Amino acid sequence: EYFDISPSDGQVAYITQNQLFLINSDGSGRTLLIDGGLVDEQSKAYHFSRKLNGVNWSPGGEMLAYGLDGIHFYLLSEQSDLHVVQNTILEDTEGELRPTELYSPVSWSPDGSRILLEVGLVEGGSLAVFHLESGALVRLGSDGIVCCHPAWSPESDSVLVASPTIGVLPAGLWRFDAETGREIELIHHTSDDGTLNFASWPLQLQNGELRYFFNNMPAFPEGEVSMVMVKAGNDAVSERTPIRIEYWLNYEVLWAEDGSLAIAVQPATGVPPGWPRTGPILLIPANSDAVIPLAGNGYSLRWGP
Repeated sequence: EYFDISPSDGQVAYITQNQLFLINSDGSGRTLLIDGGLVDEQSKAYHFSRKLNGVNWSPGGEMLAYGLDGIHFYLLSEQSDLHVVQNTILEDTEGELRPTELYSPVSWSPDGSRILLEVGLVEGGSLAVFHLESGALVRLGSDGIVCCHPAWSPESDSVLVASPTIGVLPAGLWRFDAETGREIELIHHTSDDGTLNFASWPLQLQNGELRYFFNNMPAFPEGEVSMVMVKAGNDAVSERTPIRIEYWLNYEVLWAEDGSLAIAVQPATGVPPGWPRTGPILLIPANSDAVIPLAGNGYSLRWGP
C-alpha cells in the first residue's frame, strides 16, 4: 500500500496488510518492524487509529516516519519507536467516533530537521510541518485547506504548494514559511486580464529559480488542465519561460533535484482515471531532447540512492 526507498543504501520500507516491513534492495532480509494488527475495513476505529497509512525515510536513512494514530518515528539503530503526533478523535454522546485531525507523513525536509504532514480535517485537508528539535507542529496557512502539490525548498525553510484545479480552493502557487506557516501567494488564480492561471508540481533549485508546470486559459476549463513545463525566477513570475512546447496532463511528477528532467505518470489513452491514478511513465528532459518512455504503467514514483 505504501513504500519508500532509503537514500543511503536502497533498503525498501513498505506497508502491506497493516504491517511495516524492511527489506534489502536485492530482496533479501525481510524484517517486520511494526505490526498494526488485523485489518478491519468496516471499523471506524481501525481507519482512525489502527491503520498504518504512510512511510518516509529520513534524508540520512537513519529513521522512518510512518502514520499510525498520528505520526511515529522509528529509529533503526536503536530499534525504538516514538509516537510524536497523535490524531484527534472525538466521541459524541452516542458513542460515534468523529475525527477532527488525522495525520500522515508526506516528505522530510532536505536537512532532516522537519517533516511535512498531511492533516485530514472534517471537511477537506491541509498541511503542517513538525519540527523535530522543538516538537512544534506548525499548520501551513492562516485558515482552511492547503493543497495539492507540495515541495520543500533546498534550504528546508519553506514549502511550495501548487493547486492545478479550481474547486474547493483556487488554483495557483504559494510559498509557506516552515517556521511560522505564513503564506505568500506567488501565482494568483486570475490574471489582471481575467484569464485563469493553473500551476502544478513545483521545484525550487539551489539558486532559487523555480521549475513547475503552468497554463493560462481564457475561460473555465472542462475537465483537467494540461500544462507546459516552465522555468521562472524565485517569485514564480519573473522571466517565466516555457522549457518545452508540449502540454502534459500529469498524474504524478518526480523532478530531478537539479531540475534537469522530470519523471511523469501520464493518463493511459482511452482509459478513464481510477484510484490510484496509474498510467505510462515518461522521462521528460528539461530541454528539447526526446522524451523517453520508461514503463507502460505505474504510479507512486520514488528516487533510489
